[in-house]
Amino acid sequence: MTLQNTEASVKIENLTSEPFSVSSGVHQRDPLSATMYNLILNLVIKLNLRRDISLKLKQIVAYADVALLARSLKAVKEVFHKFQNEATLVGLNINEDKIKYVQIKRTGTKDITHLKIDNFAFENVENFNYLGSILNADNKMNIEIAERIVKDNKACYANAKLIKLKFLKRNTEMIIYKMMIRPVVTYSSEICTLTAKDENSVRIFDRQILRKIFGPVNVDNIWRIHNNMEIDKLIEGADIVRFIKAQRLKLLGHIQRMDQARPTRKLLDWKPMGTRPVERPRQ
Repeated sequence: MTLQNTEASVKIENLTSEPFSVSSGVHQRDPLSATMYNLILNLVIKLNLRRDISLKLKQIVAYADVALLARSLKAVKEVFHKFQNEATLVGLNINEDKIKYVQIKRTGTKDITHLKIDNFAFENVENFNYLGSILNADNKMNIEIAERIVKDNKACYANAKLIKLKFLKRNTEMIIYKMMIRPVVTYSSEICTLTAKDENSVRIFDRQILRKIFGPVNVDNIWRIHNNMEIDKLIEGADIVRFIKAQRLKLLGHIQRMDQARPTRKLLDWKPMGTRPVERPRQ
């Protein structure tokens, strides 16, 4: 989206200046650019849909990027038209090349064609990155977990020299690990649904890093790496999977203390529409 035919005013206390036109716009790296974009986008969202997807057929979510959520193709087109009309009034244009369309279904075949709305044709993708998390059409976390492990591996090697410093105590090395390496994997872990396979993948990589921190062990004059049970004793059972589950409980307590009128609090007691499929849940 770009700014076009935009006017602005300067307000100091109760005095407002005469409106002036913004003809050349602002650079992308200008701090004013993000501020102006967020203010205008917030206005567009307020004029459209503010309820959550649990109570309506469609919803607009905006945080730096915009996500249009709907339960049917008809609802997608309807909310897009509303959003486009309001955005045009404030000088925002739709960038067709940067918009992606993903269809999430439990059963049945997915439509692999592009989404066509008026003169726009939005690319249909299997997964895309939204606010640092990968969303996919199958609603699974395996791709996201694999991507996080790759990034965590890079973070580990970036801090490898720091961890290997001889004068650092083990407690200090663990602090570096918890503050600079582990958060790469545990980012937004409060809302992650991990299968047993995903938990095993995360644990394996976590133990690899911990073995580098704790080093080898000498048993009967033979040096070897720590086994899984020894690693678990050294960290007192507080592995990365238990940390993720603790973050979920922390988020649950935060939501439980929210005001009853907030949408996030309402979703805690919300019962989804429809019925669950008759099949064995993912393990």
